[in-house]
Amino acid sequence: MSKDLQTAFDLIAIDCDGTILDSGKNVAPGAQAAVAEARAKGVEVTLISGRNYGSMKFIVEEVGITAPIIGGGGAFIYDVRSEKVIEEHPLPLPQTRELVQLCREEAVILVLEYIGDAMQERAFPQGKRPHPKHGYQRNIVPDLLKELDELDEPPVKAMILGESQTLKTVFERIRQRGLFDSMSFSSSNSIDIVPSGVNKGSSLSALARHLDIPLPRVAVIGDWLNDLDMFRISGFSIAMGNAPDEVKAAAHLVAPANDHSGAAWAIREILKCNHSAA
Repeated sequence: MSKDLQTAFDLIAIDCDGTILDSGKNVAPGAQAAVAEARAKGVEVTLISGRNYGSMKFIVEEVGITAPIIGGGGAFIYDVRSEKVIEEHPLPLPQTRELVQLCREEAVILVLEYIGDAMQERAFPQGKRPHPKHGYQRNIVPDLLKELDELDEPPVKAMILGESQTLKTVFERIRQRGLFDSMSFSSSNSIDIVPSGVNKGSSLSALARHLDIPLPRVAVIGDWLNDLDMFRISGFSIAMGNAPDEVKAAAHLVAPANDHSGAAWAIREILKCNHSAA
């Protein structure tokens, strides 16, 4: 898809996994330099991810993000400078308790995400544990229901991990029970559940209002189906070369893959648009 751009951009929102991170879950080469170039030219750069802040912090620090970030698939906006929550949308506790029981029945891993950490009952299989560098604070607890009762604090997001066919069954059971209506496959082996009405697009709109930036002056970079909501509301969208065809078709431009510094390339293309519109 092409677009005759006459608009300059004041904010660039970048997805994390599959976009600014390479397939090894490390910050892709060139990303830090490209973000620094954008900021030097007066363009704010933010991250927008299904991750919580605890697992985004290493990216924030390595890349040099100072703008508020969006995490939990849109469930919260967090100011990294003041270390304060700007906006938060928790999951309802009664439905979350039902979800715990359902995931036990299907023998899948349920991770309940809070802004800084997370908890789960079942450990990751050998070889699939997150790298310590990535800051995941996922506490293995014996009983999620007991923890929820003691905390009396709802999570901002739930993530279900398992084999793809089993997850399709879990997805359908959740839908049939009417537990949650904001669900998406964040990969073939994971389902993200966020509060009703929340997605990356709605939270990016809220962040733009907070920063007093019109949506036509927001550019976005992403790689997965759950990024389409922010594609729809932004002024310009770039899909990664590793994105599914549906995501590429919805974007104004397609970048190289995340393992080929596609995010850095995309940032610089957006900066070129600013130069052309000047």
